[in-house]
Amino acid sequence: MKENLAKAVLIGMLLPAISLADWKDDVGFTALQARLGGATPTGLGIDVTQVEGPDANGYYMPNTANTQFTGKTINNVTGTSSGTSGHATIVGSYFYGLTMGLSPGIDPIDVYEVNHWLGDGFLRSYTRFDPRTETRRIHNQSWVGAYPNDAQSIDVLRRIDLVAERDGVLFVAAVENGAGTEIPKIPTSAYNNIAVGLSNGVSSYGPTLIEVAGRVKPDIVVPQPTTSHSKTSYVAPIVAGSASLLLQSADADYAYLTNSQKVLLTKALLMAGATKLEFPDWRKGFSTPSTDGTVPLDYRYGAGQLNIDNSHRILTAGRQEASGSSEVSVTGWDIGSASSTTVRQYYFDVPAPPASSVNSLSVIVTWYRKITSSNGNPRVLTPSLANIDLHLYTADGFVRGDLRDQSVSAVDNVEHIYIYGLPAGRYVFEITFNASWTYAVAWDLTQWPTVRPDLDGDGHVDADDLALFQACATAPGIPWTGNCAAADFDDDGDIDQDDFALFQRCFSGPDVVADPHCYP
Repeated sequence: MKENLAKAVLIGMLLPAISLADWKDDVGFTALQARLGGATPTGLGIDVTQVEGPDANGYYMPNTANTQFTGKTINNVTGTSSGTSGHATIVGSYFYGLTMGLSPGIDPIDVYEVNHWLGDGFLRSYTRFDPRTETRRIHNQSWVGAYPNDAQSIDVLRRIDLVAERDGVLFVAAVENGAGTEIPKIPTSAYNNIAVGLSNGVSSYGPTLIEVAGRVKPDIVVPQPTTSHSKTSYVAPIVAGSASLLLQSADADYAYLTNSQKVLLTKALLMAGATKLEFPDWRKGFSTPSTDGTVPLDYRYGAGQLNIDNSHRILTAGRQEASGSSEVSVTGWDIGSASSTTVRQYYFDVPAPPASSVNSLSVIVTWYRKITSSNGNPRVLTPSLANIDLHLYTADGFVRGDLRDQSVSAVDNVEHIYIYGLPAGRYVFEITFNASWTYAVAWDLTQWPTVRPDLDGDGHVDADDLALFQACATAPGIPWTGNCAAADFDDDGDIDQDDFALFQRCFSGPDVVADPHCYP
């Protein structure tokens, strides 16, 4: 008999909220609205599911009388909550609320109590039955849990992955609160989901500990929206709501794609559009940085901070198919399939960045873990996962040149290349496979301003910049000469210890992105 969860923790607290008014700026939503105006998607036409752990009274339903939910159809699928949950109300407000979140057009909404959802209500975990068929497009999971028996937790993860591909459902799951806490076993450790952490790093660090240990999670991070809504519970629905905006646009513009393909694409878009300049110490891996490409993301920050404007801009740049004889643009995406003997190539030209700027390239490839279901009690769920790798090379015409970077994890279903300070030139990124598989890829080249102490404009403040600074140094009250204006960081006419102090604040070292906020 299936046991209830050993714990189903609501990962949020209920306190008076003091708004951090710029969080919508930070995740790119304000920029999206400024760019699209009245054409900004709202999540209209995207129906969703909210799964909630019960509070101390057994309540799991949001307060449907709350003005955030006026006009919405919120279905109590489990049917046992006689009262409302403050946690569920806040999660729902950030997911589909009329003003608090990013996606006021979402409707209708199904709400489940977590044990019912895990059991006969939906997943039917650890039984002889397959999960029920789902028509809702997104599931938000602002809870974490585990069974005493890992076999049951693994069964849950496989069922989530099965539904994601079979029915085209995007599962968004919060990680645990607390810097350096372990990645939760369920539902966060699924392959075919998006795991969400906090931008301030006060949430779980990877790698995963179950169902193949060593995988990267979280996938993406989000800044806390208010001083009191500072928990992972309240940032997961922001990602879920952002996903609804992309799905709405994909439904309108790429109706020929299946729901399963759109969900896979949405994951790639969200991760490729994520930004990293908020994290000067972003690196693949964490305590032991991965320099060989075997860890695709940062164990703390994933692919970086959600930026829905970037992600939507990549979507609307259009599908651009792999080719060995034609270029793609510097921003775009593709959905493709390939065999173990196939190499997918995407050639592109990188222009010189504007003055005092550097090029930043982000490429994400992701694919489903497949689950085969067969008779048994419990149901026999057999996973399979292709090993897909990503390489970036220089190029001359349509001839591959030198290796520039690679992402070659043997255990993950995501690969990522990120280069800050990519020189102008011609490049090709290649995707290789060890099995016939479907993949989604999204890429984006952006330009970012350099900090003033980055005197050679390569994105890093290192020994090369120090040499340029020293060549210009004078003394207090002694004017600089020649072409040394750039090294007069305090603009007082000389290049002295005050300027060196500013240089030191920005020093990052070779191949480390300089903190964009280091310079006053």
